[in-house]
Amino acid sequence: MSFRELFPATSWLWRKLRSRPARRAYIWALATLIVPAIALRIQAFVFEARVLSMTHALSNLRVGVSSKADALAQIRTLRTSQPDQYGGSRCGTEECLSTGITTSGFMDSVLRTIGRTQNRSLFRILSWWGIRGGYLDVHADFTSGKVSSLRYLLMVTTSHLEQPEEVVVVAVSSVQHIAATQRGFVAEDSRAYSIDTARKSPTQSVGIRLTAQAPIEIVRPAFDPRLACLWSITGCQTWHEILPSLERLGT
Repeated sequence: MSFRELFPATSWLWRKLRSRPARRAYIWALATLIVPAIALRIQAFVFEARVLSMTHALSNLRVGVSSKADALAQIRTLRTSQPDQYGGSRCGTEECLSTGITTSGFMDSVLRTIGRTQNRSLFRILSWWGIRGGYLDVHADFTSGKVSSLRYLLMVTTSHLEQPEEVVVVAVSSVQHIAATQRGFVAEDSRAYSIDTARKSPTQSVGIRLTAQAPIEIVRPAFDPRLACLWSITGCQTWHEILPSLERLGT
């Protein structure tokens, strides 16, 4: 007795699975998964290009030298900084300009909603699919018409930390001097810069402070974040992936 005669239902199911309508359904299902995943990664790639364009433009400004006109020529989207949620000013100098970009308002809403549910499994699945959040905040402060300080804050979501709503953070800012009590890595010779990582999760976030004497070998990579991890399969896990040239100094 043949297999088909012993298990007729199985034979019938096998024929259905191999039929043309079934194959068409497989193709549509595969396309439903793959096409959005590709589109989401293209969006992340575009976000990376915009981030690089803005941070490179910010690095062209010189503290004490560049004017407001220079800043607006480099970053056309700079606007007067808005007050905080309580109506107070966020500007500690004569004038402050800022701007920001994000990956997608839709993706940010999805990630915040899932983050509130604490559903790490769903968050990881969507992250693998390509739904990841990224945000860049850029500031330039002015005194007597010249740039007195500049900074950027870059945040990207990750599915590999303890809580799904946590992010990888890179903060870079200009300062007049590095305090002697500054923790983290501090250049010993002239205190030209410092690299400070988070206490609880040193690979999760980093703060970099640069003085006017900071060497170009530090300044250039600090303003050259790499976000290939944002559109990769695994996503971003550490700040070392974003600033690989500074990894050895932040450990």
